[in-house]
Amino acid sequence: IAFAGGVASVLGKTKCRSEFRSWRVFAAEEFIKEKKVSGEITQMLTTWGAQAEIFRPVEASDKPADDIAAAYAQDISTDVDGDIDPEFDMMVLKLDNDNSVCQLKPNSDAVKNRDVLVAGLEGGMITATIPLLDACK
Repeated sequence: IAFAGGVASVLGKTKCRSEFRSWRVFAAEEFIKEKKVSGEITQMLTTWGAQAEIFRPVEASDKPADDIAAAYAQDISTDVDGDIDPEFDMMVLKLDNDNSVCQLKPNSDAVKNRDVLVAGLEGGMITATIPLLDACK
């Protein structure tokens, strides 16, 4: 399961009953230095009573966003099953006012990039790309 920013903060105010042990949770986007999305997801899972180890946060680093994105894509590929690429059971995303999803702005280079699962963006952010979004059942 992958969650986008904003969504986790809203869902964290709800109750969830599930067998969390089988879950693996990822961030669909992240502000690298602030780790805002990771904080929201951690708070949501805590509120739900889930174990912290089911969440795979983006590692904070001073490396370029593209390097952090590549490392997170490797974590996802290692942790998520799929025939060719990782295959998510569910992604919980939101459409922003600027028509972006996961920081993917219409007609941006990140939208056009079909070669990576996670892309680094200007401003110290990473985001899931279309190939990763397409990997959702």
